[in-house]
Amino acid sequence: MSDLLSVQAEIANEISQKLRSEVSREDRQKLTTSYVPPYNIAIVYAGLGDKDQAFGWLDRAFEERTGYLSRLTTDPHLDDLRSDSRFGDLLRRVGLSQ
Repeated sequence: MSDLLSVQAEIANEISQKLRSEVSREDRQKLTTSYVPPYNIAIVYAGLGDKDQAFGWLDRAFEERTGYLSRLTTDPHLDDLRSDSRFGDLLRRVGLSQ
């Protein structure tokens, strides 16, 4: 599962980079027609620099009790979120320390 998460995170990060300049709104909607773990969607928004959306999706991942949240402290795709107070709050809710 860890390898799968890493691959999904890499794909999500690559997609987020492309979304910045190449993918239309219509194409973005197509990306959401099948189930994608909320954690991975959060990674996409983190890559886009949209912290509010990223935290919204991380909250949804918490509500779903996804195991992916165990990577919060080590996932480099979330580095830009770590300085936000919401990140510390999420870590506390998940039961992880910074």
